[in-house]
Formats: sequence, structure tokens, C-alpha cells
Amino acid sequence: MKSKFWFLLALLMAGCLLVSGCLSSPPTGWSGPVVDDDALYVSTTGGRVIRYILLSDPEPHAWRKAHYDIPVGGGVGWFSCALTVAAGIYGTPFVADGVVYIGTYNGKVYALNASNLVQIWEYPGGEERIGAIVGSPVVADGVLYIGSADGKLYAIDIATRELAWDEPFATDDDIWSTPVVHDGAVYFGSLDHRLYALNAINGTPIWESPFETGGAITATPLILNETIYFGSFDRSFYAVNASTGKAKDGFAPFPAGNWFWGQAVAYEDMIIVGCLDGRVYALDAATGVCKWWFPPEGQVGQIQGDLALVGDLIIFGSENGKVYALDAASGNYFWEYPPEEEDHIGPIRASIYAGDGVVYVQTTSQEIYALWTESGYTLWGPVSIVSE
Repeated sequence: MKSKFWFLLALLMAGCLLVSGCLSSPPTGWSGPVVDDDALYVSTTGGRVIRYILLSDPEPHAWRKAHYDIPVGGGVGWFSCALTVAAGIYGTPFVADGVVYIGTYNGKVYALNASNLVQIWEYPGGEERIGAIVGSPVVADGVLYIGSADGKLYAIDIATRELAWDEPFATDDDIWSTPVVHDGAVYFGSLDHRLYALNAINGTPIWESPFETGGAITATPLILNETIYFGSFDRSFYAVNASTGKAKDGFAPFPAGNWFWGQAVAYEDMIIVGCLDGRVYALDAATGVCKWWFPPEGQVGQIQGDLALVGDLIIFGSENGKVYALDAASGNYFWEYPPEEEDHIGPIRASIYAGDGVVYVQTTSQEIYALWTESGYTLWGPVSIVSE
């Protein structure tokens, strides 16, 4: 009965995503920002990728330099509707070696020139499409890995722009998880409740049978000391041996109050993860015992995006329109934005980006904020990425 419930719920969520693409307004997604050199890359739910130049004179701000609009295409999946599926972008852009890679909701993967966002190639070419893409692409050793709502993980050779494997690897349900490549293996989860480990070169399974949970797996796995840490829609957080796929000895799955969606981070001997129950949990990496949680009482809004670890700070955004910074060792409150006495900003479902002393935040209302890491004070923003 539980298995049927989770399947129907995941199907309903997938249907909501796909049906939203058939409406006149774009779906509300959760794409996050990324910085490469002096440029900030963001994308909109309507299918636009934007490059901002980060300026420091006369005062720190961002200036839009280029953009690229993903072409609107035909329907994908079970709920196709002719020529009306929004080319929305849910995954965070991946930038490497002067190229921006993006997966789109209408079933395409694009490679764009990082300096001017001119299209270099698309996969598949022409009118052909794969299933809707919710996760982010990852590039390693000349191969782009990405999951799709058609239940397949694709490996695309970025030089030839063709499949790097004989065929995509098929699971039994949608793949919303962003894959992780580590020591010649690619790890990812599926809505079929399973965690997979494949040979990154040829796509063959490394484990004889995948690790199965009681719910869908959308979280990006965290690999640490040959252990895979990830949460599931069954409201539990797991640790698995990376070589064998078996549960980590001595680690008890940690039960929370709602789904785990985002990727965890490692700090000293702890694994720290956010949950849709509105809390952040710090778990002993060896045993799974909870060492602290935030907030100590009550909850903040749902936490969907990946946490960011910056030095000794854990920084994350919440559905309640707040950005929080915590002391990673203790979970003690450090700062929040906007400050407690001020109104909240738009809901934050995307992962934030933190680097060079600045935290970049993208809201579902399609605004970008830049905050100082140490204080949470506004560096600049909000900047609308849909009104310019």
C-alpha cells in the first residue's frame, strides 16, 4: 500500500510539472545561480539563460551582458500538448571550459558559449526530444550526464555531441536527481525508489542490484570516504557503501518529518542536510545519530535546495522567503536575510551559490540577490531576471 501511495504521489507531481507546461504562463521552477570567473549565470522558468558581468566599480553590482532564449517546443511525456510546452529550466546551469550546459523542461540539452551565450549544439538535434529534464547536467572527462523524465540517464560526448554509451541507461521511473561522478562511477537516484551506480565509461551497472528505499529519490548523492549519503521521499536519510551498494555498517537511517530533496554537505564528522519539514539536521557520519537540528523549536519553511558550506557556516534558502546562516559545528543561528523585522522575499526553492565572500540567491519570483557571506547584508539586489 505504501509503495502504491508513493508511486501515485510521484506521478501526480510529475503530471503537475508537465501539465503546467501546457498553460500560457511558465511553470514555477527552482533553477539556481552559478558563478564562473567574473560572470553570474542564471536561468528563468520561461527558458531564458542570462549572463551577468559582476562589476566592482563604482560599487559592486551586476550588469546583464547576454542572454539566450530556449526555443519553445512540442510536448514531452504522457501529457504532451502540441507546440505549447514551456522551455522552462529547473536545473542549475553547469559551466566548464568556456561552455554553459543546460537541460530544459521540453526535453533538450544545450551547450552555449559562456562569453556570449550563442548556441554551440543541442541534443538531440532537430525536432527530436527526450523526456522533460528537471535535474542539472554534470560534465566529467568530456562526457555530460543528465537524467530525464523518460526514466533514462544519458551520457553525451561533448566533442562528438553523440551518445557516449551504446544506449541510455533505463530505470523504472522519472529521473529528477542530478548525477554525481566519482572515481569512474556515476551515481543518481530515480523516482522508482532506487539509487544506481553505473560505470561512467560504458553505463553498465556496478552493483548487481540497486539500493532501494521506500520513496522516490531526487536528492543529489554526497560521496565521502567511499560512502554515499542521500535522502529519500520516504522521509529517511541513508548511508550506502559506494563499492557494494549495501547499507553502511553501523549507520541507522535517520527519520525526519518530511521528504529529503536537496544534497547534503560534510563538515568535520557530520553530514548536514535540509529537509522539507523545515529543519536542517546534522548527523554523525558514522552512526546517523542527530547531533543538532535547526531551528531548535518549530520549523522554518520547506528546504528544497542544496545547502552551501562556506568555511564554518551553513547557508541555505527556504520556502518562507528567508536565507539563513548557521554555525556548522553547533547549528547556532548566525544571521538571516531579510532581517527578522523585515518582510520576506520570494520563496527560495533553488540551491544558492556561495563564493568569494558573496552568497547569490534566486527566488521563485525570478529575482536575484547578492549578500555578504559574513553578515547577510545586501551587496546588491533584488534584480529581476524577467523584466529586463
